[in-house]
Amino acid sequence: MPAEKRSDTRDIAKGALVNFMGVLARSSNILFLVVLGRLYGVEITGLFILTRATVDVLSKLGILGLDRGLLTLAARYHAEDKDEDVYRVIGQALFIGAIASTVVFTLLQIFAGTLATAFFNTPALELPLRIAGVAIFLWFCSAILLFATRSLRIMHYEVMTKSLVEPLSLLTLSVVFYFLGWGIVGLCVALLIALALGVVVAAHLFSRVYSLKRLAAHILDGHNRGAVFAFSAPIGVYDLLNLLLQRMDLFLVGRFLPAATAGIYGVAQEVASPLKTPRQAFDPIFIPVVSAAHQLGSRERMRVQYQNVTRWVLLINAAVLGFMVLASEPIMHLFGKTFTTGATVTYLLAGAIVINGVAGVSELFILIDRPLINLANTAGTLLVSAGLNLYLIPRYGIEGAAVAMIVSFFLMNTARVVEVRILYGLQPFTRYHLKAVIAFAIALAAMLAVGQALPSHPAWRLAAGFAYLPLYGALLLLLGLAGEERRLLQRLRRRLGGSPR
Repeated sequence: MPAEKRSDTRDIAKGALVNFMGVLARSSNILFLVVLGRLYGVEITGLFILTRATVDVLSKLGILGLDRGLLTLAARYHAEDKDEDVYRVIGQALFIGAIASTVVFTLLQIFAGTLATAFFNTPALELPLRIAGVAIFLWFCSAILLFATRSLRIMHYEVMTKSLVEPLSLLTLSVVFYFLGWGIVGLCVALLIALALGVVVAAHLFSRVYSLKRLAAHILDGHNRGAVFAFSAPIGVYDLLNLLLQRMDLFLVGRFLPAATAGIYGVAQEVASPLKTPRQAFDPIFIPVVSAAHQLGSRERMRVQYQNVTRWVLLINAAVLGFMVLASEPIMHLFGKTFTTGATVTYLLAGAIVINGVAGVSELFILIDRPLINLANTAGTLLVSAGLNLYLIPRYGIEGAAVAMIVSFFLMNTARVVEVRILYGLQPFTRYHLKAVIAFAIALAAMLAVGQALPSHPAWRLAAGFAYLPLYGALLLLLGLAGEERRLLQRLRRRLGGSPR
């Protein structure tokens, strides 16, 4: 493998490992939801999940795609040694985002009552929406600062902020405010304090690699500001539509079903969310690597990393999905007995996430070079998802919402893969992808058969899930791994054995 490809692969693997550990650390959010379900009950859990999801979606209008636009532009300027342009882009992103966030926050304060009553049919959501609206500013600030450091291929700053400081602060404060009897208001205040701490930490880490003084000099710099906005805005609209697509099912569950049911569905989404971990781990480092390769016109480097990353995401996701199918009921029981009704929904949603995780890597190519195509893909899928949810939720409840997500993600990602093939002549799949699917199918079928013979008890279901993992791994080894995975295992054996490199 040429030196450039080895360097890209090494950067992607190392950066993804840091991000992977960070996302795992962020799984303290699951612990937070366990506390939420056990202490606050299913109804307040539903109210808080709906509140946070709504404000999260609206915050995308404040960020306006400036975070990911900044990541792409700054990575290009770094590659071209245009240091001053890097600071200019960061400063302009802060200026534009501050104005947009102010507009969105103001509109939310005006229409919070209408949103709570007319859409969700839940007047109790109005006050939480007004309080949590402040998070729009906090999400925007931390996003710009952290994505600026991502452009330098520094991943652990985001891990420290988003995976440690914010979730652990939220967890601690939610327990404290519960015993103070603050209810849903306390949860919203806890969210704001946790996000504010995250902004402080992000600013401190940012100052380690950038000069705050030089940045301040560029915040009011109007040179090419319109170009920065024009480049980022389509990405922002896409991010908004993409997040709305991911939240469409939850919002319509909240519209048609009680808040308590929305709480169960929201928890099922969070339990399934670890399957997003591989994709989230690779995206931040994959984007600057592919952006630089695209800038240099190296299609072969793009192809190699495209196939590597989709394969790595699939290998990890297949392991977690099999475990989820087998053990979703005992996992949901951790949040409270009422939540076990969402066990089936949990692994259905997990399947949707796997589709979006593996095939969805293709969107990063279109995002870098053809953002309007990405926008069209997401807009079309959003319409399909809305129609499916409107039809299926009133008839089949939360299971119908999960099926709508599977169908929507399958159609969207099929389109993405085909478009990348047409536009760049690249396709992600190799025989090693097929081997992973075969190993997953055989291992899962075997453990489902074993599970039928075991007593119907949560402990046995959990045991079946854990037994699936080594079986899946053994089948992968039997079927044969790709060269990159073999080399990784060889390095691991050398380190464990203490032998020299």
